[in-house]
Amino acid sequence: MLTEKNKEKIKNFYKALSLVQPSSGKDIGLILIKDETLADLIALTENSNLTAVFELTEDTYVQGFLEELAGALKKGLTVFVRLHQYLDPAIYNQLYLISHAGRMHFFKLEDEILVTLPKEAQLILVSTDEEIEKLNYKNLFEIVGPILRLE
Repeated sequence: MLTEKNKEKIKNFYKALSLVQPSSGKDIGLILIKDETLADLIALTENSNLTAVFELTEDTYVQGFLEELAGALKKGLTVFVRLHQYLDPAIYNQLYLISHAGRMHFFKLEDEILVTLPKEAQLILVSTDEEIEKLNYKNLFEIVGPILRLE
């Protein structure tokens, strides 16, 4: 259950993420949760119908995830990606591209997929302190912008 204090923090985080973006690339937000759920976070967005949610595990079909992520971001949605303890290198590469160039670029069979993120698209990674500590990419903090740690 979210406290009023945390609700306010989350709303301010969303606003800051949408207003403050670098001159090149796209800031990726990171929310470190304790007991909160993705549903709690989505309920506080301006329009929960304009969100997409992905749960990343070691079993995630990477190519399918990248295609769905590109589609959601291209539509200008607010995308929540729930990270656990494993991040596939191909996914990390796309997160890096998003943060530094504001785009995704990958191949689907023989087709080249290039998606430039619209201004209204937001990408927010969600994890816990424990999972981030065990994540196979220790440099994740180099590709995220604003970070919100819920207490």
